[in-house]
Amino acid sequence: MKRKIIALLVVLLFLSPVCLKAATVKWDTLTNFLEARFPPTFKKVSQIKEKYKDRVVFRFKGQPPKRGTEYLVLSAEPNVPLYLQRPAGVIRVESIFGQEALAQVMAVLGQKIAIGDNIVVPSAPVIYLYTNIKDKDVFEPYHSLRKKLLEKNYEVVEIKGNKVVPATDRYGIVVRLEGGKNYLVCKVQSLYSKDTLFAQTIKYTQEIATEAPVGQNIILAARQPVVVPQAAAVPVTPAAPTTAAPQAGTFKQAQLPSTTVSDFKKAMASTEHNFYRVREDYKRFVICEVDGDRTPDFVFLNDRGIFRYTLHDNQLEYIDKYTFNNNDIVALHLHAMDLDGDGKDELIVTLAEKLIVLDKKDSRLVSMILTHEGTAYAPMATELPYYLRVIEDRSGKKVLLAQKKGPYEPFDGDIYELHWDSANGTISGPVLYEPARDIYSVYQFNLVPDNPQRVIILEPNHYVNGYFTPEERVDATSDIDFGPFKEVPYPIKLEKDEYRGGFDKKTFKFVFAPRRFELHLEYDGQSFLINKEREPENLVGKIKTVIKQGKGKDSIAAVKWIGNQIPTTWESKRISKDLLDFSFLHQGTKDMLFVLVRDQKGYAVETIQ
Repeated sequence: MKRKIIALLVVLLFLSPVCLKAATVKWDTLTNFLEARFPPTFKKVSQIKEKYKDRVVFRFKGQPPKRGTEYLVLSAEPNVPLYLQRPAGVIRVESIFGQEALAQVMAVLGQKIAIGDNIVVPSAPVIYLYTNIKDKDVFEPYHSLRKKLLEKNYEVVEIKGNKVVPATDRYGIVVRLEGGKNYLVCKVQSLYSKDTLFAQTIKYTQEIATEAPVGQNIILAARQPVVVPQAAAVPVTPAAPTTAAPQAGTFKQAQLPSTTVSDFKKAMASTEHNFYRVREDYKRFVICEVDGDRTPDFVFLNDRGIFRYTLHDNQLEYIDKYTFNNNDIVALHLHAMDLDGDGKDELIVTLAEKLIVLDKKDSRLVSMILTHEGTAYAPMATELPYYLRVIEDRSGKKVLLAQKKGPYEPFDGDIYELHWDSANGTISGPVLYEPARDIYSVYQFNLVPDNPQRVIILEPNHYVNGYFTPEERVDATSDIDFGPFKEVPYPIKLEKDEYRGGFDKKTFKFVFAPRRFELHLEYDGQSFLINKEREPENLVGKIKTVIKQGKGKDSIAAVKWIGNQIPTTWESKRISKDLLDFSFLHQGTKDMLFVLVRDQKGYAVETIQ
């Protein structure tokens, strides 16, 4: 009998660690942290004293807040108690000076953040529960964690995959339970800054089946806007619902980062709708000031040359043109800036010349810069072996950038800044443009105005990502796919022929010139681009320009990096025409957005709202 008891104890000794590991994972440390960090009701800290773009200042009494602390901002409304005020955004403390704190706006929720709004410690956060473990519902530690959070009366939203669709009317956090080899790790992570707020590692000897590596990035998907009735709204008929969700193409008030965008929308919101049919099949256009008469010039580009128009008596009137002396030109891009400081804009024209080298179709860059002298155009530089682009830097200054073409790929090597050497009357030698170091394409990026270590990039998958440049790390992602832009094809030879069977081989490929992607500091640092929902070019035999009759609507969209998100902060009316290019016209206090479009009848320019 004694031997049987000893044998039984030996068996229990070996089995108990495994069984207990599966049954006794405790979550008290986590819930104690949550209860200490997030009180049952809002606790007021201060009010916003100053605001500029995405930075705010507030005063505090007593112990200063720690750097990195997140607070919820509530929209201060007269005669409304604190617990009923609506969330306006999330801020994160950056620095302390005296009795004041500087904080960054990490997320805009249902309201715009304004001076006087209340700053509170968030209470009862929505918990977005993430795991990388397969079959999570039968995995005991995940099951017990979820049960514990629900028992504590937290609102729990389980994440499928690695995307979160956050509510915009409540503060949220991410609780991560991830499994590795012989361990579990539980973390609390900010939904907005991605800072780690809490971490606990637990030994776990059972085998864990996972579907993603530990530490996978959580992506904020499209936010669901909160529609708030506005005071002094435009009158509607009694039958019209006042709480209907916004239709496609309407202004997304819930995502406004500042009043600058609102002012732009008001300038665009008149009933005026200008439409100007043009005869040529233009590819690009810019509104600029070419001849110094202070009248806006509408300049168009196609494979034959440059064509200039002006608006007169609500008509688009032709003025003059510059014809390319090469029939093998493919026009790729058009920009404008005052390069030599004479008060007139030069035209920055990116051109490719089609070639046939050893029976292979190819192309080389033969870009040029034109200025207007007297009554004609004069080339300032020709045969430039660069893609050319004009951008706004972080101070609002225009910069001329250049990048070379690769032998087998469209873009190769560094991005350079070009200057006009007035003493010699030439373009000076290229200088490496440090803010764009290691960026693949001169056309795909914009700088983030308030942070020299951030850039946003329009990726080949048509999303916009935000990068922390010192580590080349993705810190933010756009909420939508902006669609393929396949409007301007040109050939590039293949490094190695591709045989399709028999003697049929492919010796070159077509690549497409990227869409316009513009940063505008005057519109609160937003970046504008074409949202391409229409079907791309047809490929029949050879690529050619066709009038598409597919489904979908195109629009102009604006994005901005806010916190760890790149939301669509503004979108124009969507139209059933192919959007090819766009340009802004500034006249006094009125700003207008013009677009170059193509429909079944041809090409036109029109204002878009």
